[in-house]
Amino acid sequence: FHLRKLVFVTDKGRYLPFGKDTGTSFNAVPLYPNTVLRFISGRAGALINAIGLHWDAYPS
Repeated sequence: FHLRKLVFVTDKGRYLPFGKDTGTSFNAVPLYPNTVLRFISGRAGALINAIGLHWDAYPS
């Protein structure tokens, strides 16, 4: 399996698609309320091997 499309959608309604519409889609949402996505990390060679989404408490 490999990644074919990645889409970023912001809370401001911005939509940033990369790749082609094929395969199975999913949404990544925080497990807890009042959290924000701080950064994205990953590992890649010729293809993307791993993606990590790092969430943190929403700043006061």
